[in-house]
Amino acid sequence: MATVLKPFHTAVRRFSADDRVSPTDDLTPHTFDGLAKAGYIEKLPNAKKPAKD
Repeated sequence: MATVLKPFHTAVRRFSADDRVSPTDDLTPHTFDGLAKAGYIEKLPNAKKPAKD
């Protein structure tokens, strides 16, 4: 999951600041990585799984 930093729209939906977006969402004509590099979304750090003993 990621958080939207700057509003943007896709062919299907408009995203506002603080919305949640996932790499599996339809972001056409954009890509998840392209939006992250351009500063429109901020990737959230992955939660670490507890170590098995």
